[in-house]
Amino acid sequence: MWAVSSKAMKELDAFTTARYGIPPAVLMERAGLESAAWILRRCRSLLNDGKSVLILAGKGNNGGDGAVIARELHRKGVAVQVVLAASLDSLSGLPKEEFRALSELSIPVYECKQKDDFARVEELFDRCAVVIDALLGIGLASPVRSPLRELIERVNERCSGRSNRCPVISVDLPSGLDADRGIPCGMAISADVTLTMGLPKVGLLTTPGKEYAGEIVVIDIGIPLELIRTEMERNKIRHEWLLSEDAADLIPERSPGIHKGEAGKVLVLGGSEGKLGAAAMTAEAALRIGAGLVRLLTAKEGALALDAELREVMVEPFPERKEELTRVIKEHDGVAIGPGLGKSEQAKRLLSWVLEMSPVPVVIDADGINLVAESLVLLKKAKGPLVLTPHPGEMARLLKTDIEEIQMNRLEVAEKFARKYRCTLVLKGNGTVIAHPDGTVQINSTGGPHLATVGTGDVLTGVIAGLIAQGASPGDAASLGVFVHGYAADLKSAEIGDRGLLATDLLALLPKALKFLGR
Repeated sequence: MWAVSSKAMKELDAFTTARYGIPPAVLMERAGLESAAWILRRCRSLLNDGKSVLILAGKGNNGGDGAVIARELHRKGVAVQVVLAASLDSLSGLPKEEFRALSELSIPVYECKQKDDFARVEELFDRCAVVIDALLGIGLASPVRSPLRELIERVNERCSGRSNRCPVISVDLPSGLDADRGIPCGMAISADVTLTMGLPKVGLLTTPGKEYAGEIVVIDIGIPLELIRTEMERNKIRHEWLLSEDAADLIPERSPGIHKGEAGKVLVLGGSEGKLGAAAMTAEAALRIGAGLVRLLTAKEGALALDAELREVMVEPFPERKEELTRVIKEHDGVAIGPGLGKSEQAKRLLSWVLEMSPVPVVIDADGINLVAESLVLLKKAKGPLVLTPHPGEMARLLKTDIEEIQMNRLEVAEKFARKYRCTLVLKGNGTVIAHPDGTVQINSTGGPHLATVGTGDVLTGVIAGLIAQGASPGDAASLGVFVHGYAADLKSAEIGDRGLLATDLLALLPKALKFLGR
């Protein structure tokens, strides 16, 4: 599913009217009616014992959507209270028309223009079962001001985020959230569900916006599919929310008569004193994702131990000569380097040799990324395609900046790096970003805080290398690998919760995650 910036969404709305003759009033009506139908399906059981739906509306089009929701819920017999964070006299355009309709239906609208008006709002919170946030939409370009700031504070305090005491449903995006970067403009609503209109906004899909959005539901408001495709072709829409149907299309074909020599050969370089487990997990993950053969080159002092532990993996010491490594690389279909590799002179030499000599795609992770960060010129010397899989700290080291700067600009940072160095860049985190050399950026929909444990990145490296060895392009392998890796974690999290997952738990679940996609 494609995702859009605020600018792209505004253009889609405008073109829908200009090219297809669908008036803005129809889009607003559709947004409100479809949202109300979803709310009724999900929340009907909460609306008993005299409880009402409290709708907080702003004076813009987002507030107009909220007014349509109020009208439709009222028509369905639901008690509705509306708080307008402005005066009725200040409204114009479509929102003014929608609020006039509420007046004609005798639906109560309480103006909240200043702090003195908050006493009545507090009473409404006490009587409501669901809060609908329709205060601010995608047009926000400055810090949230009073009285909207106080309203957002009240929602977050009274509804306690994810407490289920009173669920919060945001219309289009949580009020106060930057639609493009997913960062609060001073402050933002912490929603349980976000009903986003037409297409998901990119700021909802990755950290930190994902934490504010809660569950994301896309509401069809009637944007013509032909128009979306046209904008994609014009490169006006270049972000994709990676869902199961997208990932399923990326799985390499597998012949019924395949044998291990045709199922893909992976070469892993990693492991040093105290870090042998990282390389072991990478090698096992490549097998679990379907590679037919995996060879692990590791530190001489650890080779014997790993050889005894990894029964299905061929384990050998690191080669001492460049020519020997070059020969070994050519016998494989994909290379993974970095997990547990260390930062010794030998590690630096091996990384340089691999990048200079490998004609097959190379996946770089962990210590491999830290070594690249010392000399980014290494990437320019690479002979074959590259996939880099940094977490935010490693990305900060690559760019000589801090983690906060990375997290505040995840999409832009990943896209620029992938373009500049002609690589596939996997920026890990909640809502992992996969950026491709052509500027296309995907945002993963699986995984979450349960992956915040040591070793999960080593498993991902093996998954991506294993998919490359089976014939997937580096970009497709990165996208599919991230999705499957995250879904395997979701399967385990459904069993044990968000804490206590081990990286090794993922290994046995990788085939199940692929099976979920239909292969």
